[in-house]
Amino acid sequence: MINLHEIASSLKNCKSGETSSMVAMAVEENCSIECIIREGLYPGIMAAEKQYRDKEILIPDILAAERALNQSIKILRSSMQNEDNSQYGKVVTGTVKGDIREWEKNLISVLIQSMGITVIDLGTSVPIESFINAAMDEEARIIACSTALTTHLPQMKHLVTALNAANLKERIKTLFSGGPVTQLLCRGIGADFYAPDAISIAEIAVDYCRKELNFSEMQAV
Repeated sequence: MINLHEIASSLKNCKSGETSSMVAMAVEENCSIECIIREGLYPGIMAAEKQYRDKEILIPDILAAERALNQSIKILRSSMQNEDNSQYGKVVTGTVKGDIREWEKNLISVLIQSMGITVIDLGTSVPIESFINAAMDEEARIIACSTALTTHLPQMKHLVTALNAANLKERIKTLFSGGPVTQLLCRGIGADFYAPDAISIAEIAVDYCRKELNFSEMQAV
């Protein structure tokens, strides 16, 4: 049996091939995707990020860790290709315009999907109108977006403003996360939800969709 803590250690040590191989083995052993992320990939990448911030590793090292994470996420996604969770609600994800870092967004997307919600992943550097159009076209209940850079925080405010201007604020909720994002900021710009990390953003999005589904079912009775 694969020890998920070994996946975390491998990712922390920026071992790309080793990490993805262990993730593939964990999937074959029917370990849940949620557990692989919570106990392996997420603590591993967070440890690598801390090492980089503390100048214990160099840019090539953190890039190798991010590649390892993205390769592992591809493996997890391929194991869920035939699942249809659209009846449980939909969430639009992406990074705000200008932000091209993708690992946190990828982690959020696959975790939400593993918890039974359909994800419309728009990728990185997503314009505001693309978020809104996707949410309307797909009848998504929530837009969950993130940024790693302070310079891109105004995009989140512009998204809330655009939803208000289109009278969509009650229909489409906003959920923001990322390194420079705070609860105070989210409250100030009128966001519906704030998440301090990738795990929390997935939990909040899934919880909201499930509550909305239960409410709709109660109205239909």
